[in-house]
Amino acid sequence: MMTAEEFTEFWSSAYPDTLPINYLFRHDYPDRWVRFHSLPESKRYPEDEEDWTMLLNRQNTITQALLGTRAQLLLVTGGYEIKGSINMDIPWTETALQHFSFTALPALPLREVNSVEYGKEDCYLPIFVEVDWQWGVLNNALRDVAQDDIRFFLVSREQQCLIAPYDGGMDIIAANTEARDTLKIQFQGWLSMREDGL
Repeated sequence: MMTAEEFTEFWSSAYPDTLPINYLFRHDYPDRWVRFHSLPESKRYPEDEEDWTMLLNRQNTITQALLGTRAQLLLVTGGYEIKGSINMDIPWTETALQHFSFTALPALPLREVNSVEYGKEDCYLPIFVEVDWQWGVLNNALRDVAQDDIRFFLVSREQQCLIAPYDGGMDIIAANTEARDTLKIQFQGWLSMREDGL
């Protein structure tokens, strides 16, 4: 089992230009970032079982293309403590991640992210757990993300990539630009039509 100290050491070595907070990745690693949409024509939210089947198929397909049929991953989530009030993304109850035993990581001062928006006491409280991934094992959690009930991302130490589902698709930080470009070709039909890739 990885300890909090081991995670912190790994993260600072593998991803020194960012913090373990999903929305920062595409800004901090733009040359390795690609976004795929879960539904055609950039449709944001599933409306029926056909949409759900497509969303889960796309997200599992991309994950398997990156990782193979089985992989050991780190699942990272967390919550915000703003002006003394905790607004947790940590899914302790009523989500698909409630049964995991998370390990807490040191609080991250949010002034490092935005010194204008956040005060000196505001912080992000990350947690992580090791998971054995295979096709479909996180489907219920992906459903929760698609409904914007929780947020998390996956870390593959072996493949040196980050997989961050969101309510609309998946952000990938590939091992390098070449790996990113290969994914873009492989799943070209699932890319945004926008010039900025969003």
